[in-house]
Amino acid sequence: MASHIAILGAGPAGLTLAGLLHRANVKYTLFEKDDSASWTFDRNGSGTLDLHKGAGLLALEKLGLMDRFNTLARHKVPFRIADAQGTIYLDLEGEADNDKPEIDRRDLRTLLLDAIPTESVRWNSKVSRVKKIEDGSMAVHFADGRVESGFRLVIGADGHWSKARALITPARPVYHGVTTITCWLRPKNPHHATASSLAGDGIYVALGSDKGVVIARLRDTTYQVGAMLRLPEDWRADQAALLDDPKTLQNELCQHFSGWSESMRDIITNVEGAFHTWPQYSLPPEGLQWEHVPGITLIGDAAHLTVSGGHGVNSAMFDAYQLAQNITTHGIDKLDAAVIAYETEMLPRVRATLKKANASLQHMISPNAPGSWLKELRGESDD
Repeated sequence: MASHIAILGAGPAGLTLAGLLHRANVKYTLFEKDDSASWTFDRNGSGTLDLHKGAGLLALEKLGLMDRFNTLARHKVPFRIADAQGTIYLDLEGEADNDKPEIDRRDLRTLLLDAIPTESVRWNSKVSRVKKIEDGSMAVHFADGRVESGFRLVIGADGHWSKARALITPARPVYHGVTTITCWLRPKNPHHATASSLAGDGIYVALGSDKGVVIARLRDTTYQVGAMLRLPEDWRADQAALLDDPKTLQNELCQHFSGWSESMRDIITNVEGAFHTWPQYSLPPEGLQWEHVPGITLIGDAAHLTVSGGHGVNSAMFDAYQLAQNITTHGIDKLDAAVIAYETEMLPRVRATLKKANASLQHMISPNAPGSWLKELRGESDD
């Protein structure tokens, strides 16, 4: 077998790790469920990510990708928080933190993919389970019946519903009562100017009455529009027909936002393309204290799934940096020692991040928002 290491998942965590191992001349095979690297709005509904110094940006520096990143990223991104009527509570126009530049998720994926050999990725490889075999090595089973075996280390970077996680911990994602429903306003949409008047070149967050709307500009000036609502966990499954009927769903969303500003309702009524739903799950922080299992480890959402808010991608890319560093330091013959060193540092770090992200979501989608979220962002006590 050409590689001792299998990486499951070509998200930011898996691709960052692959790139770092490639630079260190450590062989690996990356398995990804998508059938190709292609990206379209209607197929992939995610928008923009902010990368932080000492985390996502550190990983890109180690990959030698900062020059190209800076041609794709948006620095000093304006950020506004408003209430349901459009009253601005926080406006960082022209003053946004330069340590957290924004990049479209599809641009980040392309950037990371271009940093690894094409032949190292096995597309159309949906994992069904991971199994330890009698000789102590690991086997990866795929949904199409294939089995790849003989790996000394399997690294689960396979996201929310990781197939590798069960070998390490019984922890399962917990739903936080909030689902984000996203769509788009593209540049030729007649109502694009309304979104531009609110978000400009950055991000606009309107909050109130246990709900919210996030408008975020992408590199091509498309806006991603996300409606955040308190919905039952099974809402997506129960409303499958509604998700396939955009006009009816738009009308229903407008009912949720009755009484909000006219401009916000105008945007919700005129978004376009396929709707995507993002139920807000995380792993319970108390579940992140497993004993090391030889031959397998987790990074990114597979290890410490967190709700949306900028923490996830940065923790994931830092995981990849840290694990790659330990693998290169300990060497390919001491993979278990490398994983133990990685997990010893990672687990307490991400428990703190999870608790902070969970609290932030509850302050954000609150009867008292946006005031409650602003207090949380400023580190002020509720007492």
